[in-house]
Amino acid sequence: MSTEFFNNQWRMPNEKNQSKQANYSLEALSQGDFVTVDDFPFGSSQSFTISFWVYGADLVNASLTKSFIGTEYYSPSSPSTQFGFALNFNSGKIQFYSSPINGSRINNFYTADNVLIENAWNHIVLRYNYGTDYRIYHNNTLKAVYDSNYPNFQQADVEVQYNTQTLWMYRGSYVTYNLIGKMAEFSCFGYALTDTATSAGQTPTGQVAAIYGDGSSLPNPMSFSPKPIAYYQLGDQSVYNGANYLVPNNSLKDYVFDFDGVSQFITAGPTSYLNNLTEMSLSIWFNLETAAINKGLISDYTFPSTGHFALVSKDVLGNNYSLRLFLNDGSGTESSIEIDNKPFTAGKWHNLVMTYASSTINFYVDGQAAASSAYVGTTPSSFANSTSTLNIGKYSSLEWDGQITSTATWNTALTPAQATTLYNNGIPLQTLASIPQSSNVKAWYKLNDNDTYNSSIDEWEINQNTAPYQSSSYVRPIPNQTTEYVNVANFAGLTGASAGSWSFWYNTQDFNSISINGSWVNGTQARWVGPYGVPHTAYTNTGEFRVTTSNGTFKTSEGANFGRTVFLDAPAAGQLNKWAHFVCTYDGSNLRAYVNGEQVGTGTGVTEFAATGTLSTGNISFGGSYYFNNAYNVKFSNGSVWSKTLTLADIGEIYNNGQPKSLSSHSAVSNLVSWWTLENLTTGLVDSIGGYNATLFGSNSKVSTSSVSLLNGTSSGMSTSNLAQSNLSFSSGYSPYALSLDGVDDKIDFGLESSLNIGGASKCSNSFWFKKDIQNNGGCLWGYNYGNASGAGYYFWLNSGSLTIAVGKNGLTSGFGNFQILSSELPAGIWQNIVVVFDGTLASGDDRIKVYRNGNLSGGTYSNSSNFPATLPDGNGANNRNVYSGQLELGNGTFTYSFNGQISNAAIWNTDLSQSEVTEIYNSGVPSNLNTLTPKPTSWWQLGSNSSFNANPTGTEGSWTCLDEIGTNNGVGSNTMTNDDIVNGPGYSSNGLGSSTIDIVGDAPYSAANGLSENIDVLDRVTDVPS
Repeated sequence: MSTEFFNNQWRMPNEKNQSKQANYSLEALSQGDFVTVDDFPFGSSQSFTISFWVYGADLVNASLTKSFIGTEYYSPSSPSTQFGFALNFNSGKIQFYSSPINGSRINNFYTADNVLIENAWNHIVLRYNYGTDYRIYHNNTLKAVYDSNYPNFQQADVEVQYNTQTLWMYRGSYVTYNLIGKMAEFSCFGYALTDTATSAGQTPTGQVAAIYGDGSSLPNPMSFSPKPIAYYQLGDQSVYNGANYLVPNNSLKDYVFDFDGVSQFITAGPTSYLNNLTEMSLSIWFNLETAAINKGLISDYTFPSTGHFALVSKDVLGNNYSLRLFLNDGSGTESSIEIDNKPFTAGKWHNLVMTYASSTINFYVDGQAAASSAYVGTTPSSFANSTSTLNIGKYSSLEWDGQITSTATWNTALTPAQATTLYNNGIPLQTLASIPQSSNVKAWYKLNDNDTYNSSIDEWEINQNTAPYQSSSYVRPIPNQTTEYVNVANFAGLTGASAGSWSFWYNTQDFNSISINGSWVNGTQARWVGPYGVPHTAYTNTGEFRVTTSNGTFKTSEGANFGRTVFLDAPAAGQLNKWAHFVCTYDGSNLRAYVNGEQVGTGTGVTEFAATGTLSTGNISFGGSYYFNNAYNVKFSNGSVWSKTLTLADIGEIYNNGQPKSLSSHSAVSNLVSWWTLENLTTGLVDSIGGYNATLFGSNSKVSTSSVSLLNGTSSGMSTSNLAQSNLSFSSGYSPYALSLDGVDDKIDFGLESSLNIGGASKCSNSFWFKKDIQNNGGCLWGYNYGNASGAGYYFWLNSGSLTIAVGKNGLTSGFGNFQILSSELPAGIWQNIVVVFDGTLASGDDRIKVYRNGNLSGGTYSNSSNFPATLPDGNGANNRNVYSGQLELGNGTFTYSFNGQISNAAIWNTDLSQSEVTEIYNSGVPSNLNTLTPKPTSWWQLGSNSSFNANPTGTEGSWTCLDEIGTNNGVGSNTMTNDDIVNGPGYSSNGLGSSTIDIVGDAPYSAANGLSENIDVLDRVTDVPS
């Protein structure tokens, strides 16, 4: 992180630390300091893994047992009612202390030696593998295992399910026995991280090793797949609100990729889908850190003749810049066009849509058409024919310095309206179905935490998200395991046939360790086996046929002792860490091989060799076999056997431009004998066509969650720290909270209706989020009233759980007009978003009030709708009323309609919002950044985030000050509200809250000497610097 302001304090990391995962931590200074997380989501899985870093001066104190973390309350004197666990320390040892649900005993085990180091950062991992064991790791070493080998082990102890409950950090069940020291980077995964270590003292492998880092930097837990169920940085994103440090659950935040501008980029699949096109469109979201020329944003073009297009930053003035588009016209002359008026601002997010049709180029910046300069060179009438690949964050040697997310290409030209839809009021669309012309999207890279970090190659695997069929695959992860493979025993689906074909998809990190398709001719055995890695004499069944790889070439072998071997050229094998499709066919006379839809073997290689005879019964193996076992880090998908010699057209249909599709719709499906999807290790091993189900041998194989697509990407020079939190989809790094009202006398005062420009308005829209604590709740959610029962007012209130929107005009004697949503549509405990749209310019009656619930127009009922006024009521210049949430003022200083529940993100507009704008406010259940919405609200209160607590209010001061993010009308909480009234907001869960005296420090693992300001306001930052 660079210098940022968090509510009341500047964070100023040391220059050398700005790219690090963590620079700050939270420090418990005394007994009673801790962080509380209510509703911690253990219930999402039986297994879990917890990882955190800790620093303290008394970690080897022999006189007292203290706790790092703990759940629920338990007492040693009452074991029959205990439930929960704690991770403690005493005399330098780490202790796990647990109690099964309604158990009759207490279970605890220690590390055998004193492992903790005082006055240094210690990394601790607690792993629970349900039904098997508990493990404790310290500084990348397995230190203790509680399993069947442990003295007094009981199987019931490892069959405990830890349901949702309160979690504490810095303490266990007893608040007086807490850690005095610092903690950072706390993450919890809803599964057991992988590791092959078996006993204490061994160095872990797999994900347990990866969460430790490389010894000089920390990993980003959000790079793991699946990602953590909870992640607390404990410092970098923590904000003091006047009473507590907020500790948000960062596993629910917005993530993008950050590029350093020097040596980091992403290479995606080939862009042959653009070849010879006369139309295309591109959309990309980006944020350039500092305005500068010649920063490559995205390209598949290398001057002068390879590829199709490139986008590069140009024409900088101050903090603004433009982009220049290069297109390949095939002439060898540089040809380009630039966006006029430098519409982009450094340090801010922008969306660019470029369309190309019939030699005409159009640009759309943040949803609006943008002017461009004259085209330099010859505008191509169609794209060139190219084999180039897509580079994100790079053009030639020019690399991007900033953030990029959500980029997509189409084989058609989008319309202006569709460009506006893509901008989506400043928030990238998240589902393929919501993207305009989704069926014409050729490639879509989300570039967020849905992508997977591959620790075995230390790079990111970038998913292509239009893949329509399969998003996971079988992985054989380690070499030299004779019992680690998937096997189909005694396959007889082609026995006696004189023709057949074999197909599968693969992705490998080493062409010397790939497992490839095997079949058999006149033999008794056959396997889809590992590499050609043993002497020819090792396995001599007559007539066996295998396909293997060695040194980047394919080998096809047939005959006794591999009597005939055909080498296929190295390029035929595809690219490392990229998906490829392989097919082998047999027609009774010849064997042929195909990769990615084309017959392979040119130059020194051959594409076929003679082989005669009928096919025999044998085994089929994915990922090696007893004799061929070197295959590792190889992914497999969609293996199939066919009873015909597949034609080039048949193979192209399976290849499907680089993305598997369901074979059940293949034109030659009647010749499909067997099909194993391999998308998981259960149903993926089932033969979807025949009866030859596969069996998994070994316990180290796993499932990859990256999509199966030749268009997938791989990063270069990027680590887990390149996945960065962003404010693109959320208003800030600390926005997941709400305020809770007690239903007695809690309320929030937003100021006079005249100051908010509501009274007298002919158009107005209001949005707010609320959650009832009680189903038949009552209370005022928002509004103002002029005191007499038949008078004026504008408020939204609950009556027996039903929501009523009430509007009465000045001087009215016949009552309010109302719109009601029944209580049954508003269940307790569920967040609801309500948007009320008032338009008094329409004819009197129902049309003047529209109410939306959770993004959709509500089907409630109207009453007295003829009383809806042409303008909202006001005080006629005097006696104006204040707008409140939580209670309604009657106008004489008394209040009624007290609300018991939570409220968050209230906003006002001076216009009538449309359906599409309301949908964006709802944002699939997570409050969106209203600063980026068009039209922008006149006032917006997050209510929880950007809210400060005053423990000792005097006079007219309130307990809570709720910042108006856009206007100047800050909300003020009543003096009855407490610091505990800040709770989880809509769309969020398991946020933490630090005790009042816990503090932030500029220190974290591998990062020190980071600055913190005192008494320096956000407005104190100026642009004037010494020359």
